[in-house]
Amino acid sequence: MTFSANINPTMPGMSPQILGLEENPVVLQLESGLYVYTTTATYKADEQIAANFFIAGENGVVSETMPFTYTVGSDANDNTGTGGGTEITPPAEGDKGNGETATGTILGVFEGATLPGEESTSDVAYEIVWSATWNLNGTVTFSFTITPWVVGLVPQISVGGSQFADLVSEGDNKYSFTTTGEYAEGTSPFALYMPYLGGVANVKMDYEVGASKDYTAIYRFDSSSTNAPVEFFNLAGQRVANPQHGVFIRKQGNKTSKVVIR
Repeated sequence: MTFSANINPTMPGMSPQILGLEENPVVLQLESGLYVYTTTATYKADEQIAANFFIAGENGVVSETMPFTYTVGSDANDNTGTGGGTEITPPAEGDKGNGETATGTILGVFEGATLPGEESTSDVAYEIVWSATWNLNGTVTFSFTITPWVVGLVPQISVGGSQFADLVSEGDNKYSFTTTGEYAEGTSPFALYMPYLGGVANVKMDYEVGASKDYTAIYRFDSSSTNAPVEFFNLAGQRVANPQHGVFIRKQGNKTSKVVIR
């Protein structure tokens, strides 16, 4: 007999289990979006199976058990409801995630960008819809939808102001990124970085780890570039710390130009 569970949302480190089918708790495996377990026992028609479902976290946090009863061969669903509660409580030390999700929208402009299928450059208004979840193991998972796409765009995320990582493409202008380190509640070490052919969109992402509120930010470009720091990018839109021997994009404030370094 196969049991399956559709759990929304899912979080890294989450371990859904059933107690009562076998001698020890059994862990459901993720298959095509569903958590599935197939029993090794043999059951008869109309036999009643009583068990408990619960969710364990990577850090040892466990939800309250949710009892259910199933009559073999029946297609009736008489086990609706919470059955004892499904709330997962963060550990007392507070250094792990609690599953809170924040959402936000960022509006801004790609300066001198090229849209797919076009040759001319122009200032292109963009919208980024994002979410961030503080996972039970202390990591943070981000998701982004970037509209529209511009030629050469290489979206990245900055962690701690120095480490840059590419976002993972999910298709249809959707991207994701899960951190590898653990982050404490109230910290905000993340920034979104949007290099593209011909320039870089300065993106402000106000997110505090553990927050569940909505954020909206509109980036307004400073018309003065005199005192802005100078940055260099290769023709793939990737930032270069020490450019040497080649063609690069030079950006200072909202001014960009192509330079040759010999």
